[in-house]
Amino acid sequence: MKVEKTINLSLAGLDRNAFSLMGAFSKQARREGWSKEEINEVLKEAKNGDYGHLLCTLGDYCDEQNDDCEDDEDGFEVREESPGIERKNLNNTTDGEDR
Repeated sequence: MKVEKTINLSLAGLDRNAFSLMGAFSKQARREGWSKEEINEVLKEAKNGDYGHLLCTLGDYCDEQNDDCEDDEDGFEVREESPGIERKNLNNTTDGEDR
């Protein structure tokens, strides 16, 4: 199921912790009447990659797009990261390691 709507949320200025971002997204989506299934579908897709993928996926479902993302042939990638953030996927492995 592909969710075909967005929420009124800007990721800019939020705590950049992945769990905080997912929580903020979920809370706003509930406020705007999204079903649990719709929210879970977006979060499932967001967690299906590294931190950059999470940011870009959540940004796709926000009215105010995440300016850190840009298109490439594989989808989205992060142009710049916040200092001190190690790129990890949400399956607890660092880039380059097998899942």
